[in-house]
Amino acid sequence: MLIRSGEWLVLKRSQLGMTQREFAKMCDLTLSTIQNIEQGKRLGSSETWDKIEMSLNHLGDDSLLLSNNPDVLSRL
Repeated sequence: MLIRSGEWLVLKRSQLGMTQREFAKMCDLTLSTIQNIEQGKRLGSSETWDKIEMSLNHLGDDSLLLSNNPDVLSRL
């Protein structure tokens, strides 16, 4: 299960050492989409979160899944 929150997205992007622009490009999303989700202005559509999940899976990032990394919740 993917945690779908702006706070989680900021944390994940920071862990990857990526700027918002780099992360948006990797996910094939606009910079404003990432900014709006991170700032809590938008929740993000299912399609948006699917792109984020697919991109992180492509990187081989196990911590994407909540069941694999329960510490993520304690950091939010």
